[in-house]
Amino acid sequence: MLIKELRGTESTQDACAKMRANCQKSTEQMKKVPTII
Repeated sequence: MLIKELRGTESTQDACAKMRANCQKSTEQMKKVPTII
């Protein structure tokens, strides 16, 4: 049970990290668009 819980937390942390990276990329793209226009 403990091992499964640890793996679950690691997977959730990885998912959160990926989501944050995607959010940062999207925000950077949104900032770049107005400057180009």
